[in-house]
Amino acid sequence: MTGRLRYFSVLLGLASFATVAGAASIRGTALPSAPLAGGPRPLASDVVVWLESVPERSERELALGRRGWFLGRRRTPPKPRLVAKHLQFQPRVLVLAVGDTLLLRNEDRVWHGSFSLSPAHQFDLGKLAPGRSERLTFREPGLVQVRCDIHPDMSMNMVVAPNHAFTRPDRTGQWRLPELPEGSYVLHAWAPGLRELRREVSLPRRGEVAVELRW
Repeated sequence: MTGRLRYFSVLLGLASFATVAGAASIRGTALPSAPLAGGPRPLASDVVVWLESVPERSERELALGRRGWFLGRRRTPPKPRLVAKHLQFQPRVLVLAVGDTLLLRNEDRVWHGSFSLSPAHQFDLGKLAPGRSERLTFREPGLVQVRCDIHPDMSMNMVVAPNHAFTRPDRTGQWRLPELPEGSYVLHAWAPGLRELRREVSLPRRGEVAVELRW
């Protein structure tokens, strides 16, 4: 490595460290209960956690992808994808941000007719042949339930978040949002069959804030 290249590598590393050092994060646990209307208890990993709003600069950074520890290189976020397979939608819970485009692919050997009557985003893709794909772009935030007009038992839920500051818990219910600048934030959480939770969080300049989400 030449001297000039080494110099710029050090600068990139310092810039990445400075960004992390000047930010804090919100983490916590998610403990979903059984729905009051009946039905199975959602898994902790079915929960979606997101922030109502974030600074514009933070949203631009998150939309490009979160930075890794090595020289601040970005990890490009995966493109949202929904698959019809074995007469089921996979995954059964999905989160994406306003402006994102969803790829919906039929990997079954039968036709499917995906649609939604949800107020946040109503659509009808018509009949989708095996092996074919469609794309949907979401312009408004909200909860969207997707069903199939050929197979009534097929359904899934997605959250269209207002920005890219969202996350999903692991199987034990542990979750962490991306690092953000100091300030006041409004946190939302939802799981299939449960009401949407809302929490106000004050984030310090450095460190982290723990929030327990219990239904």
